[in-house]
Amino acid sequence: MLPGQLVFAEARIQDGRHWLRPDAVVVLLVKFLLAVYATKYGMKLHGLVLMSTHYHLLFTDVRGQRSAFFRDFHAMLGKLLQVVRGPRNAPGPRTA
Repeated sequence: MLPGQLVFAEARIQDGRHWLRPDAVVVLLVKFLLAVYATKYGMKLHGLVLMSTHYHLLFTDVRGQRSAFFRDFHAMLGKLLQVVRGPRNAPGPRTA
């Protein structure tokens, strides 16, 4: 992981659950978390495609900290999706 790399990432929800269904609350939640953690870790976001079982993200890893970015973003996203969707064995996203 070198600073300045352009990264295309995909993350899927475990077991193909539709936890990322792009309703208004989830879209707002994902965008907010991306803004918070992109700012914290120096990511320059270029694009997001949010689908019900996974997402695609294009960004520049300005400081070479994408591991910490994904760790924190996925942990918080998983926790908040449990609140929004209910705690039924709620897994967080995992990088594919």
